Amino acid sequence: MASRAATARVSRHSARFGVGCFGESSTQIAKLKTKQHRIAFIVALVLLLWLVVRVLSPQTAEPTLAPIGNILERIPFSRKIGVGWLFIVPVVWFLTCYYSVKFYLLATRKFQIAVAGLAVTALITALVLHEQTTAIYWTPHGLNPNHPGFKPQVVVLCGTYDVMEDGTHVNHLENVRFEIRMRGSDFYYSRRWNTREWEIGSWYQMQLAMPGCAWQFGLRETDHETGGGGGSWYGQPGDLIPARRLWDGTNFIGANTNGLTAEEPEWHIKEEFQKLQKVGPYLIPRRIIYTVGQGGPEDIYTVKKVEFWNEPSTNWFWKVRQKYVDGATTNDLHEPNW
Repeated sequence: MASRAATARVSRHSARFGVGCFGESSTQIAKLKTKQHRIAFIVALVLLLWLVVRVLSPQTAEPTLAPIGNILERIPFSRKIGVGWLFIVPVVWFLTCYYSVKFYLLATRKFQIAVAGLAVTALITALVLHEQTTAIYWTPHGLNPNHPGFKPQVVVLCGTYDVMEDGTHVNHLENVRFEIRMRGSDFYYSRRWNTREWEIGSWYQMQLAMPGCAWQFGLRETDHETGGGGGSWYGQPGDLIPARRLWDGTNFIGANTNGLTAEEPEWHIKEEFQKLQKVGPYLIPRRIIYTVGQGGPEDIYTVKKVEFWNEPSTNWFWKVRQKYVDGATTNDLHEPNW
């Protein structure tokens, strides 16, 4: 009896790892190995095609290639190979996927269940973290939009700013943030910046719109000099500038699902709201794409935070105008990054 039991255990072990003995059918073993090979090859091929599609897509090429580039930079001889990595990386990716799947198929059932459970847990964790990092939130510094009878006086949008030109990111615009403050449709303030003001390499762009006029200014700090400039135009509440359509006069209405895209044909200006999220009773776009000119670059505002305030008053916007237009020495305006 003991001999038979040992023979049975060896037989099962040999069948799993493709070794025929004690009467095991070599045909069945060959079929099993062929099936495992096909599954591993198909999965590896699909993952290789997925990698190629991401690399070729303008929206996903940069986040896909960035970690690969970071790895290659740590390899001492990577620069000598040069463009050879364009062929080596896909081959390494394919072989890694192929043998990973094949090893999984050859493993014991308990190991397979453990790996599957770990993969599901990792996927759920990644989805939760992605939702937390992309979702808009309102902070205790602002007012609660769910409060009964609440009517926003001032709405503030904050997040990151990027520019897409010909389907690719503009390289010098990294880690750029923005803040938009709006008090109704009439009073509008927007600021974009990359680092703290007056630091070498810092820059900012500011846009201000008020009844009857609007201004735009910019300043850049270099090793040798500080330079900038701006201009003005006849501003109207109906001018299409980023996020202003969230207001209807003095009433904050949020995004309208029936009007996510708006255009000014005369000036070839286009704005599009994407990825709406409900904050209190209002729909807030998590992504705003703003384009000026036919085929011009796309300004991309990724909204990370929204706050509802009672301040600043309209007087604050007039003080900002005096600072930038009249040259008044007013430094207590609490502008973002000031």
